[in-house]
Amino acid sequence: MRGSVDRIDFGCADPIGVFTLADGREAYVTWLHDTGQHCHVVVWIPGHEPPRVVEHVVRANAAGESEKILRELES
Repeated sequence: MRGSVDRIDFGCADPIGVFTLADGREAYVTWLHDTGQHCHVVVWIPGHEPPRVVEHVVRANAAGESEKILRELES
């Protein structure tokens, strides 16, 4: 998983990471709590298409799912 250029915490348990895509756009990523071991991966580019969501992901796999979506947004 690539490193984020910024981390934003809006006072909730799930901070938002900002990632720079190959074309210079910034994508925001958060993992929303689902269960004790699972989360929902949410990735979006502000002002663009609706967010992409992968539901009920094991937290250990969330970084990989996030990276898949970031790569899709770059292609």
